[in-house]
This record gives sequence, structure tokens and C-alpha cells, in this order.
Amino acid sequence: MEEKTKKFLETLDKDKIIELFLQKEFEYKVEIDSLIQSHAEEFANYKNAYTSLLFKMNKYLQNKLKEEKEMEERKFEMVNNEVVEGILPTRNDIGSAGYDFYVPYDICIPYKGQVSIPLHIKAKMPKDEVLMIFMRSSMGIKNNLMLANGTGIIDSTYYNNPQNEGDIILCVYNYGTRDIYLNKGDRIAQGVFIKYYTTCDDEPLNNERVGGIGSSGK
Repeated sequence: MEEKTKKFLETLDKDKIIELFLQKEFEYKVEIDSLIQSHAEEFANYKNAYTSLLFKMNKYLQNKLKEEKEMEERKFEMVNNEVVEGILPTRNDIGSAGYDFYVPYDICIPYKGQVSIPLHIKAKMPKDEVLMIFMRSSMGIKNNLMLANGTGIIDSTYYNNPQNEGDIILCVYNYGTRDIYLNKGDRIAQGVFIKYYTTCDDEPLNNERVGGIGSSGK
């Protein structure tokens, strides 16, 4: 086994060092530490490589844990509604940037009119992210529908606000020449999670949000 371990040590400065560490670390760590201590001079170079590997691996694990924690914080949930149940958004495929939002009930949007559609879902996300909502292109091209506010912006603090629990509401405008009927389960819009940045001298006017739509200011 010592020869096998030595060969492993000789690979420490090659490509895919993190991947190799993930595969072999638990199998060889005790023996590697023992060999390094008993053959300090012989394995001096390997010791440096191994120390470098541990540093890189610790950094890698810290980043992975951070990513996993953020992933746990980023999700859609149902709001507490006893009358209408929302439909959780989904992605169409692994390359889709946006999550499709579904109409939770049958509805008519009159021509030259607009209708607010509560989706009865809410979005939880890290504080430095925003959920941007866009009308699906097919809704605009085929049905002449658009979001009345152009693009929806859902802040992280909108989640679980005391006014409406963070219920995502789409205000849809029909700029066409006929009424448009949508059925429960129709895909109407798409939401994309995006990381945003603040200025170095940023000073928010408020420390917390106390309301729903429009509560962040006029």
C-alpha cells in the first residue's frame, strides 16, 4: 500500500487535483500523514504539494457549502390560500434560464384592459438576488399580452411580507383587439433569478420591508 500511496502523492501537482482529492482523500489521508511524518526529507516536495492541496480543497469545500446554502435559500413556495392553489414554477429544460409561471385559474383579459393575477406562490432567495419576471414571448406575439409594468421585480424582502405573504401578482395588459381567455395551467410568464450589486456608499432608507406591492416607496 505504501507504493500505491507514493504514486498517489506523485499525482498531487497534476491536473484535476480537486477531483482526485475527492476520490481518494478519505482512503489515503491517514497513511499519507504517517508517511510524510516518517519520511519528512524524502517527501518534502510531496508535503508541500499536499499542503497546497488541502488549502485548495478547504477553499473548494467552503465555496460548495456556500453554494448549497444559497440553493437551499432559493426556492418557490405556495402561499397560504384556502380558495385557490397556485402552481409551482418549473424550468423547461436544463438550459432554461427562466422558470415558467402558470395561470392558477381560468381567466379572461378584455381587450384594452388589464387584470391582476395573483399566482399564489412566493419566492425565497438570498438577499443579494432579485427575481425578474418577463412575459413569455408567445403571449406577446400570439395574444398581444404584456406586463403592465414592463418587467416585474421581486425583491428578496418581498418574501413573507406581512401584507400578502409575498404572493407574486402579475398585472397583465391586453393591447390587442379581442378578449383573451387563459386556462388554468397555461404558461404566462418567466422568472429569472439574478444577482445584483450595491454601491460602496450604499445606505438603504429602511432596514426592513413592511408591506407588499408598492411598499418600497413611490
